[in-house]
Amino acid sequence: MNLLDKDLENENEEQLLQRKYIYWSKEEKIFVMQQLHDILNDGYQQLDRYIKTITKRMAPVVC
Repeated sequence: MNLLDKDLENENEEQLLQRKYIYWSKEEKIFVMQQLHDILNDGYQQLDRYIKTITKRMAPVVC
């Protein structure tokens, strides 16, 4: 584990985002591998959809 820690300390942001992450998908019942960059982008897109949904449902302010 110490070797991994040292490798991670020496990597820049772009190198870290190129790393792969593996997880078990309960729906697909298989292991799924994604780059951290893709996971982060998916999160940004989901947040953008949430913000658009919330702003559409907000009532206009009447003064």
